[in-house]
Amino acid sequence: MATRYRGLVLYDGGCGLCNRSVRFLLRIDHDRLLRFAPLQGETAQAVFDRYTDLDPSLNSVIYLRDFDETKETAYLHSDAVWRMLVDVGGRWRLVGRMLRLIPAPLRNWGYRVIARHRHRIPGGDACELPTADITSDPRFLP
Repeated sequence: MATRYRGLVLYDGGCGLCNRSVRFLLRIDHDRLLRFAPLQGETAQAVFDRYTDLDPSLNSVIYLRDFDETKETAYLHSDAVWRMLVDVGGRWRLVGRMLRLIPAPLRNWGYRVIARHRHRIPGGDACELPTADITSDPRFLP
């Protein structure tokens, strides 16, 4: 039986904080619903070709819920974060729903502050090289 993925997370492959966030999502995604691809890769380029209103230099994680399906929806900034947490389920569903209760302008302000300074956060500019378990994981797309 083939794995049914829920969504695709596009992240900054050159950002240490972003890479640690992906590792966190890998740990909490017990049902293996998420797939991942760097914003600098060919998968992201295909997404940008489809979503011409998305800027490739966008300073945000992008979450494509129901990736490659007719009902696919793109989420940005803090909306991407709370939606991913809801979709991985478990106690993280509650955390995501609580985040959603914060007014979007306030949530996005906090997200933008972190995104703007992510390379100044200790370890935020250092990206770990992918290990063999990551490069062979089918959840990672080019």
